[in-house]
Amino acid sequence: MSIFPQIIFNGFALGSIYSIIAVGLNFVLGVLGVVNFAYGEYYMLGAFVVYVFFFLGFPYWICILIAVLILIAVGAITNQLVIKPILKSSFTTQVLATLGLSLLLQNTALIIWGPASRSIPTSISNKQMGFLNFIGIFATYQRLLVIIAAFVLFEALDIFLKKTKMGRAIRAVSQNKEACVIVGVDINRICLCSFCISVAFAAIAGGLVGPVTSIAPVMGSIVLLKAFALMVMGGMGNIRGSIISGYILGLIESFAAVYIGSAWKDAIAFFALFIFLVIKPEGIFGRWRS
Repeated sequence: MSIFPQIIFNGFALGSIYSIIAVGLNFVLGVLGVVNFAYGEYYMLGAFVVYVFFFLGFPYWICILIAVLILIAVGAITNQLVIKPILKSSFTTQVLATLGLSLLLQNTALIIWGPASRSIPTSISNKQMGFLNFIGIFATYQRLLVIIAAFVLFEALDIFLKKTKMGRAIRAVSQNKEACVIVGVDINRICLCSFCISVAFAAIAGGLVGPVTSIAPVMGSIVLLKAFALMVMGGMGNIRGSIISGYILGLIESFAAVYIGSAWKDAIAFFALFIFLVIKPEGIFGRWRS
């Protein structure tokens, strides 16, 4: 029982990253109706942009802000060149187009940074300089920052969607695009804004995870698979479901790493998701559709 608080804390830190990524991926699906297989590469690029600017001497917070701005620009370009032309295409076309974009971004990163793993040694990720010891929990302040940042992001997104004109328009488009077109809503602008918000979430997740674990050009692949599973687990297009399923997966992996072994945590996590989807295929907050 003495390590139980530590396991819970580690699970929430890991689940925060999963939830941020799942929310961003589900946001695109809910508004644009596109399954974006290149989403993991935005997460990876966000981590590398933070890495580059951090070693150029910029403060860590500024590095994350720069990463968000750069990734929004990259997202806007790829949205216009790749996503917008396939909005009304078949699922197969969407898969092939976004997979092609994924390969392009991943190989570009391999050319620029190479295959070697790297890390971002911030002061709050260093156990000697930023260390938390509270009620049996031992962790760096970086992990605490990850948890706090996730809750702030989710609250900010909720306020944006409910209190702003753009947010209400995004919710309307996600529910009925045809009706929005009839009343004069600019669908293209809404889709661009939604895609940029999604990419910003990926950039923030990458920037937050960089000091916690190693970063590499292929880091987005396994996370993308988990994000897709979480998206289905929480309910397709359901933001709240993505958040809850992300924390569930984080806790499962944390317990599996301690009681079964860290080498098996990914396998156990996918097995648990498989069992859940067999029992409740419509997701936590999804509705059964024949």
